[in-house]
Amino acid sequence: MIDEKDLKCFCERVEKSETWTQEAWSKIFVEEKYVYSQKNVEPYMTADTIWDIFDEDLVWFDFEEDELDYFPDCYRIYENNKGKLLSEMDLDDKQKIYFCGYLDSISDERFLSAEQIKAYRKYLDELIGSGNEWAIKKKAWGCYGGNRLLECDWKEAERNLLKMYELDIDRYAAANALGYIYYSNRLGEPDYGKAFRFFSEAAKKKVTQATYKMADMYRKGHGTEKDVDKAFKIYKRLYNKEIKDYEEYGFGENIADIALRLGYCYENGEGVKQNLKKARQYFLKAKESINRRLKHGGAYGDDVVYNNIQKALERTKEG
Repeated sequence: MIDEKDLKCFCERVEKSETWTQEAWSKIFVEEKYVYSQKNVEPYMTADTIWDIFDEDLVWFDFEEDELDYFPDCYRIYENNKGKLLSEMDLDDKQKIYFCGYLDSISDERFLSAEQIKAYRKYLDELIGSGNEWAIKKKAWGCYGGNRLLECDWKEAERNLLKMYELDIDRYAAANALGYIYYSNRLGEPDYGKAFRFFSEAAKKKVTQATYKMADMYRKGHGTEKDVDKAFKIYKRLYNKEIKDYEEYGFGENIADIALRLGYCYENGEGVKQNLKKARQYFLKAKESINRRLKHGGAYGDDVVYNNIQKALERTKEG
C-alpha cells in the first residue's frame, strides 16, 4: 500500500536523478492501491489530486524526452498549498501551466468542479497578464464558442485572437477566426471592412475557410466591390482542389461548405449561367458531405450548414 510518503520519496528520487526505471514506478503506481485521505476532499488540493495526476501521467511519460522536474513540481504544489482552495494556491507560472494543462486533459465536464473551473480561469488570466503565449491561445480558442472550462465570450476571443495575430502565434488561423467574428455580428454589429481584411490575409496563406468566406464577400459585395465572377472562380478552384481527397478518402473538411456555395451560384446565376439541375447536384453533394462530417462529430456551426442545405434542396426539389 503506497501512501503520501511514497509520493514524496518518488519525487525526491526523480529530482536527485537516482537510478530507477519507468517500468518499476509505473507498476507501483498503477497496480498498487493508494491510501486515500478521507479528511480533505474537493475542492481542496490534496494528496489524492497529486495521486490522480501521477497515476494518469506515469503510463505515458517519456523519461528520456520529457522534463524530469514535472513530478517534483506537482508535488511541491501540494506541499506548499495544503488546505487551500484551488483558486487560492500560491503558484509560479510554470506550475500554473501544469495545473491548467491537467484540467484541460479532463475531457468529461462532469469530473470538473466549480472550484477547479474558477482556478483555471484565474490562473489562465494571470498567465496572459505575464504574456504567456500558451495561455493566450487557450483563452482565445476557449472563448471562441465556449468549452467546458471557458464560457463563450466573443469580446475576449477577439482580444486574445488579436494578440495571437500581432505576436505571430498561429497568425493565419487567428486571422480567419477574427474575420468570422467581424463578419457574423458576434460583437453586435458586423464590420465588413475588418472581416474582409482578415479573411484576405488568411486566404493569402491558403487557409481554405478564409478563402471561401472572402469569396462570399465578393459575391455579396460586403466590405469590397461586388464581383460574382471572381467569387464563382474561387469556389470552383477550391472545390476542384478538395474534391479529389473527398472522393478518394471519403472525407473532406470543407466540401459541404464549398458545394453549398457553388449551388447558390448555379441557383441564382451568379458568375455562371443559371442551372437549377446543376445547383441541386451541388446541394446533394453538400448534404452527403455534411452528413459524413456530423457522423465524425461535426464542428461548430455545422447545424446551421445542415439547415441551409436542407432549405436549398427544398427550393430546388425536382417535380
